[in-house]
Parts: sequence; C-alpha cells; structure tokens
Amino acid sequence: MFLFLIVILLYRFLRHSKSINDFKTELVVKEKNNLNTMENIKYKIKELESLTGIKSHTIRIWEKRYNLLNPVRTDTNIRRYTHEDLVKIINVSTLYNYGWKISKISELDDEQIEKFCEEARSRKIGSYAEMVELIFAVNEFNVDKFDNLLDNYCDKFGIERTLTSIVAPLSERLSQLSLLNRLDKVIEEFFLNKIMIKIFDWTSSLKPELTKSSKTVLFIQSDRNTIPISLLIGRYLAIDKSQKVILFTNFVSNDYLKRLNELFRPDVIFTEFAKPSSDDKIMKRSKAMAKAFRKSRVFITGKKTELLVKKLPDGVYHIENLKDFSKTL
Repeated sequence: MFLFLIVILLYRFLRHSKSINDFKTELVVKEKNNLNTMENIKYKIKELESLTGIKSHTIRIWEKRYNLLNPVRTDTNIRRYTHEDLVKIINVSTLYNYGWKISKISELDDEQIEKFCEEARSRKIGSYAEMVELIFAVNEFNVDKFDNLLDNYCDKFGIERTLTSIVAPLSERLSQLSLLNRLDKVIEEFFLNKIMIKIFDWTSSLKPELTKSSKTVLFIQSDRNTIPISLLIGRYLAIDKSQKVILFTNFVSNDYLKRLNELFRPDVIFTEFAKPSSDDKIMKRSKAMAKAFRKSRVFITGKKTELLVKKLPDGVYHIENLKDFSKTL
C-alpha cells in the first residue's frame, strides 16, 4: 500500500513537471510569435527617405549601381527594406558624409562598413550617426540610454554643436516618424519634453553679459500645439552670445505682431514652420511679419519655406538651419 502511494505521488510530480515545461515552451513560442521589434518592420523607400534624410533616387542608385542593398519585393513589385537595410544605409551615409567614395564603400562588407563608420565617428564632429543612435533609443523607449547618450554627446562635442547638429535634426525626425505611424505620438512628445527640459537647464546655466551692442532677439511660435524645440535652441544660442532674448512659446497670431514690435522693438525675429503648412499660410505670415517689424530682420525656417525664398517679402529671410542662424547673431 505504501509503495502504491509513492508511485502515485511520483506520477503526479512528473506530470506536473511536464506541464510546467510545456507551459514555459508555450510562453517562449508565444513571445517569439508576438515580437514586434524593429527587425520585423518593413520600410517603404519613402519612409527610409523621411527617416534618414537620404533621397529615394539616391537609395535606388546605391541599390542598382553599387549593390549595397537587396530589398525584398511585394507581389506588386514594391520595395520593402528591413531594419538591417536601414542601419546599413545610415552607416553608408555616415562614411559618405565623412569623405568616402560610394564606389569604395561598396567594396566593403557589412562588418567593415560598421568598423570604419565607428572609427570615422570617433574622429569627427557629431551629427548624423549620433542622431540615429538617439532615434533607436527612443524607439526602444530606453530612457536611461537616451539620457546617457545625450549627456555623452554634450561632453564630447559641447552643448552648441549637440543642439545644432544632433538635437535639432532629431526633433524633426521624431515628428516625421510620428506622422508615418512609426512612433507613438505620446512617446514622441515624451522625449521632446525631455529635450525641452534639458535645453532649459543648459540655458539657465549661461551667464550672459549684456552690453550696449547686444541685440534684442524675439522668438515667436508660428505653429499651434507644437513643442518649440527650434525656438528653444535658438534662444540658447542667442543668450550664449550675450543677446537680449524674448521668447513666446505659445502661438502668436498675426493680429498681435505689431503690438509685439511696439513693446519690445526687436532687432531680430526668428520663427519656424515645423508642421506641414500651405504656401498661402507661410506667405501670409511672412507678409504680416514684414509689415509689423519693418526695421528688423526676420528669419524663418521650415521644410517648405526654402521653396518660397524668391517670393518672400523684403526683410524676411529663409534660413536653412540653426547653425546658420547662429552666424547672424
């Protein structure tokens, strides 16, 4: 009888052990089946262009002429690029921007490209590749990694270069990813808010010495419901150059521009059209600013503004990036 009970207990234990192992196996299989990592994402060529800033026709040339990429194709013959393709495009573009010829890059294997890319980045001023590292940290929602990278870049390149060469294009890319539904809107705004707080902290540490030659620089918002990263970077640059700064982070309508001029008499005005804007909206805003700030220089920036350079009224100037704006101060 005693032996019988032992056999029953042993049977139940073994059966239970088997069920635990089966359960673990099911979890592993389920986890693998449900993975939605970047490696499984397939990008359209236009999405790669928005994400990397490299034109679609350039990507096609790299693919056809130099065999740098081998995208999969759908039943309707549409190219689809993997995460590995994205990383390779970024590395190739990094080497190209650092002076390598595409023909030479095409002779390297993936490991060599990555190796030379790391070596080049270690010697050069931070920009493109560093921005992409931050994008990957955002996509992984790795807050600590994001903070550490940003702090390391500031130590390595200085705050001004980090802001103008890395943070400014990063904020633009995050907005593009959100528009493409490749990034959760809440995550985008979370990281943009982190950047905004960082910029405020860096700015508060500055000790400007205003003089009689200091200019009054007015930063105003031309988009509604937008986190004004570019305005905050511009504000940092102006204060760092000992300029007097007025910042409006909320949208300022055209009706109040004249009143702003009466109150502050700015020498320089900076605004950005970050969101997709119609030509008509940009031109109306530009004309209103030219009229309100007749004795000032008005600088505008944004993707569509560069297409309207020849139509801008006198006194209003398109500026391509914040590095160029810094030179005007």
